[in-house]
Amino acid sequence: MSFKQKILTILSIVVATILYNSDSVMITMPWKIDSETNDKFKLYEKSNRLMKIVDDINPLKGERALNSFDLPVINITMKHKLMSDMVQRVMQAKSSQLYRLYMSDHINLYKKTTMYIGREKYKVKIKLHGTDFPNFIDDKKAFSIKIKSKNRSFYRGMRRFNLLLPDSYNGISIFSNKIASRLNLLTPQSFPVILKINGVSQGLYFLEEKLGKELLEKNGLSGVDIVKRSDEWNHQSNSNHMTIFQDLDSNLEINYISKKNIGQKEQYSKLMRSVQFNDIKHLIDVDTFAKHEALRAISYDAGHSILGDNIKFLYNTSSGRFSIYYRTENSLKALPTYNFKTIDRAMGLSEASQGVYSTKDDLFYRLTKSNEFREMRNQYLWELIEKKDELLEMFESINSENNRLILTDTTNELSGRFSLSVINGKRKNLISNMNIIENYIKYGRIFIDLKLIDKKRHQLTINPDSNVGLKIDKFSIDLDSKEKIDSVYVIDENNKSMEFSTFLKKDGNITADISDFFKETNYMLSLDEKLEPKLNPKHYKIVSNVEFKIKNVEINSTNILTGKKLSKINTYTSINSDLDLYRDHDISIDEFLSKNNNLGLIKGYNNTLKWSKGNYKILEDMVFPFGYDLIIEKGTLIEIAEGKSVIVYGGVDIRGTEEEPVIVRNSEKNRPFGTFSSIGDGETECRVNHLEIYGGSETFINGVHLSGALALYNHKRVELKDSYIHHNSADDGLNIKNANILLERNIFNANMADQVDLDFCKGVVRDNRFMEKSLIKNFDRVTIPMDSNGDGLDFSGSEILVNNNHFSNFLDKGISIGENTLALINGNSFRNNRSAITAKDESKVYLYSNSYIDNNISIEMYQKKKIFKHPSVFNINEKTPSSKIKKTVQSHYYKLDINQTIEEESMNGVDIFKKLDKKVWIEYE
Repeated sequence: MSFKQKILTILSIVVATILYNSDSVMITMPWKIDSETNDKFKLYEKSNRLMKIVDDINPLKGERALNSFDLPVINITMKHKLMSDMVQRVMQAKSSQLYRLYMSDHINLYKKTTMYIGREKYKVKIKLHGTDFPNFIDDKKAFSIKIKSKNRSFYRGMRRFNLLLPDSYNGISIFSNKIASRLNLLTPQSFPVILKINGVSQGLYFLEEKLGKELLEKNGLSGVDIVKRSDEWNHQSNSNHMTIFQDLDSNLEINYISKKNIGQKEQYSKLMRSVQFNDIKHLIDVDTFAKHEALRAISYDAGHSILGDNIKFLYNTSSGRFSIYYRTENSLKALPTYNFKTIDRAMGLSEASQGVYSTKDDLFYRLTKSNEFREMRNQYLWELIEKKDELLEMFESINSENNRLILTDTTNELSGRFSLSVINGKRKNLISNMNIIENYIKYGRIFIDLKLIDKKRHQLTINPDSNVGLKIDKFSIDLDSKEKIDSVYVIDENNKSMEFSTFLKKDGNITADISDFFKETNYMLSLDEKLEPKLNPKHYKIVSNVEFKIKNVEINSTNILTGKKLSKINTYTSINSDLDLYRDHDISIDEFLSKNNNLGLIKGYNNTLKWSKGNYKILEDMVFPFGYDLIIEKGTLIEIAEGKSVIVYGGVDIRGTEEEPVIVRNSEKNRPFGTFSSIGDGETECRVNHLEIYGGSETFINGVHLSGALALYNHKRVELKDSYIHHNSADDGLNIKNANILLERNIFNANMADQVDLDFCKGVVRDNRFMEKSLIKNFDRVTIPMDSNGDGLDFSGSEILVNNNHFSNFLDKGISIGENTLALINGNSFRNNRSAITAKDESKVYLYSNSYIDNNISIEMYQKKKIFKHPSVFNINEKTPSSKIKKTVQSHYYKLDINQTIEEESMNGVDIFKKLDKKVWIEYE
């Protein structure tokens, strides 16, 4: 070879290497050419194949290189019969397709096999994962795993998980889940693993925990069902995910994790029929939906996650509300960039309504159309935008490690470089989306129009041009009058009015500062039927008792999210004296009062109803309208017919006294009523004094399971004092969920199962008496059999101080403490119970100065649910013989270090758990 030829050869190699290492040449250009030529030359496919060939011969890539990473290795046993079965499933899917290849659940059934992770062996069931064909059409397939419940333990607390292909699930999905977790949305575990089948490496996969009972319960979502539409694609609709039949009852698939069929389908149908947000918000967890939509805007997916069968609703049987499970698939597409107002169109109108598919999902359209909902969503959007630099750092951190894995692995359909190019594009989309959303939130203008109605009245119209709320900080008007003008009145559309005095400014103008009238109102745009900006005017009148004109206005307004004031350039005012004025739920409170006009109910101020003193019989279910608080006067007797209930959708104030208690009971002997219940919105309060309630049970009503004769759910504060709850035949005499509580000086006895059940509560239980047996001899209003499973006081997911109470004669547990509860049990007495105190399921229980007399067991510890770890008990000063302690090996029992002390007076402090956690504890041997 001549010198010239050598030079040409070397130059050719250098040029070829440069071109090969250029993503523009190897990725971008083939993609553009294929797009413009309708894939005539298949350059993208050929380029990918070339890069995979190079990767296969690269000694720094492949199985050996991938094994150098410290990843969990999952080894699944697949006998020949199981492999053949999976091949057969794919062939069946191909032969049964109508318009698009997909995998039907009727074909794709779980099969038994074994799985090894490290030294741990699991009996599992396995099937192909997913409905769409990319999950199963190629040699490398995605799988769904279900560990049998008979196994000694689950893998990292997971019973069900998917093994997903890096081409569809990677660091982008993990990043989206991380943001979801920051917003306190339900998120699964997800991380990279190496999969082996029969010991042969299949390369890199991403493990994601599957939505199910275990994931819900360990996140404090017991009693929550999964509701979704059927994902069978054997239909003639253009969209795989959506059909005109999707919301029929027969098309719904409900995983009744709660084991309660209490009208979930009817609640779902009601939700889908509801048009106004005021109706929708009583059926959904609005906060969760707002967070979901904020996250969906940041990691935009062109509406894919809210198309038909892609949505998974979570139905809470305690609240009767739906929330939504965030789906990471298809995320981080680019929001439309030509105008940031299209954010709301993009969020409320999926691909369906933009012509790609034939139908759209109306729920998210209606939510987006609601100003109230968008205000909540935008608040969470701004919280994310304020941390955009931190989010980008998180993106880089997550993907830097995962990108190394993807570049090293050679088993995927796409080469590592192609995948990395896609991820880099997603990063650009993330930056673009955050910038668009930031502009969307910061944008704002306001229009002030004043028009003369007559010589003594002006019409004021305020039109905001803002996607978020504007607050008016200052509004003053300069007046012109031939007569003395001492004051003006401002009147809104509801005839609320306020008087404002005038004063003389230095420039000689007579002025009225009317700012205070507007400070409680947010001003923002509405949306029309196409989710385009729509005027949302607020109308007011400014009047006086003398003739006047408005000469000038001064107004300052602030964006409530950014805190920035609108500039004068963006504040538009018009004063015109020549134009005329432009004029333009279920059951109402009046209908409710008319229907119950014989029950002594009086409508009060601020959405309250008062139940006047008297004797009343309730013959039918009595459901109060949403948002009304109920006051019950002392001396009131309420007798409720068999199986009927009183449900208040608001707070309750029961004002009994020692001499004149309020009594709620069954109207006929041995015929229990349902419940007396109050369901709040998280801001309501319940104050119950001197209430006696007996003869109740439970009820399933309006899609909610109310499990106590007295059930108080979802309140900011619940106080129950000096009350007597007895002889009720439900799961609980008293059941409180999701509240800050104080239970004081009450008696709970002779209720059939648990006397009191507190779920996800925080507060104090003190000076109460809990007894299994009846205190009233020959009580004959209702017969309550003894229950071997009944507890005095049952906790789940709570943080509680339990002080100076008495527990006696329970066939099971005096106090049952489970599901990650934090409890201090201080100065209580326990007599003649099977177990005085039982700690379960990752709970932490501190014991101080309690007395134990004639109990079979003083302290009991065990794991009941595998999704939780074993409990821990911390003995501060008690001397309990080992014969009275029963615990599993994995449970922890500690004593205070001999050099540590705890002051008795601090035991009731609000920060006692922080103090106890800092102490030094020694585990008993």
